[in-house]
Amino acid sequence: MFRFVMAAAAAICLLSGCASSGTKVDPAKVQAFQRGKTSYAEVTGALGAPQADALADDGTRIVTYSYAHAQARAVDFIPYVGLFAGGADAKVTGYTFTFDKDGILVSYASVSGQNSVNTGLFNSGH
Repeated sequence: MFRFVMAAAAAICLLSGCASSGTKVDPAKVQAFQRGKTSYAEVTGALGAPQADALADDGTRIVTYSYAHAQARAVDFIPYVGLFAGGADAKVTGYTFTFDKDGILVSYASVSGQNSVNTGLFNSGH
């Protein structure tokens, strides 16, 4: 019985259906950035290339980093049950940095949230 339980646990770990996308930003790195001092090059050097980089006609630049991690629900891996009650849960984080025309950090903001997707036949789609 113990071997069966261990094999089942290993299978669940191997099939644990998760996916990640984007750039996960370390809040400690963001805390080190100083408004009025930190440059665009320093931010992108520390965090990597942003997912979005917008340049306004006045020279203001806004860059965005976003990250999402989705995990399939355990019920998805139960035969037949997953077909009726399946889904996934996702956690999303993001940072937006605004730079002046000289490329110096003016402000930044963060956002985080959670989202659920229901895929089972019993989910009404509302």
